Amino acid sequence: MNPLVIYVFTGSCVSLFVWSTVSIYHETVSVDFRKEREERFVGNFLWSLIHPFVQLVAYAIGKVPTRASTRAPLAGWGDTVVALFDALRARCRDLILNAGKGGAMTPDELMATVVVGGALGSAIGSLMYVQVPHWAVYGLFAGTGLILPLVYLGEAARQRQFQIRKALPYSMDLLTLSVEAGLDFTAAVERIVEKQHKNALAQEWSLLLREVRMGKTRSQALKDMARRANLDEVRSLCSAIVQADELGASLAPTLRIQSEQLREKRSVRGETLAQKAPVKVMLALIAFIFPTVVLIIFSPMVIKTFRLP
Repeated sequence: MNPLVIYVFTGSCVSLFVWSTVSIYHETVSVDFRKEREERFVGNFLWSLIHPFVQLVAYAIGKVPTRASTRAPLAGWGDTVVALFDALRARCRDLILNAGKGGAMTPDELMATVVVGGALGSAIGSLMYVQVPHWAVYGLFAGTGLILPLVYLGEAARQRQFQIRKALPYSMDLLTLSVEAGLDFTAAVERIVEKQHKNALAQEWSLLLREVRMGKTRSQALKDMARRANLDEVRSLCSAIVQADELGASLAPTLRIQSEQLREKRSVRGETLAQKAPVKVMLALIAFIFPTVVLIIFSPMVIKTFRLP
């Protein structure tokens, strides 16, 4: 392809993006961009650069109505578009909550981050296409820009689940002992928040206390906690506590049973990892150490064999 076409296409995209940004900016001067947040999404220089563009694109995406806000069916493709954006918002909300970034980003901002990342990757891909004229290069940079925010959230969610799973058995033991000692559930959770470090599970307990104090029922707060954690252990614990509340049963025996089950699951998980360790070590030996040993043993023989007289 002619490089002039690439330059014209890139310049047109940049000009259109700048014009759209300025137009939206004049419409959103009075919009509160929520400078005070509970936490930052990505505290680096790149995020500081693209954050204003993300906010503006998120404002444009927010103009798309939700199904709850539309009283009458929309004509044409309107209903399909609204349903699609509702599904995307629900999925993005789950990703944000699982990563523990609920106070730092909205679903519209996540979709805007994907759009801005794709535009930035496309721009870099266009410049690289001039040097390496192959569409795979352009697709690589554009695809990387699109999926990078999602990859970041997925990795943050996995790290957060690991922290919750690691801290949950000790937290359950402390909660069980506190309830058996005579404290109610709320006071026992407060004791956990005081004793534990600022890990992901302590943040979840603290958020649960905050929601209960703001008027949400304990059952609904526990269900929201299970949804944010997205772990089978947390779902089982929250379901057991909710069921005990609904049936009027004593909470201490329920917590004791859950604590014992968590310890058993931790032991089984440790045994499983221990059984997988020899296989992983064998793969490392075959891939790295065995070729080196073969090279050290046979290289002198090969050198002597092919040495010229």
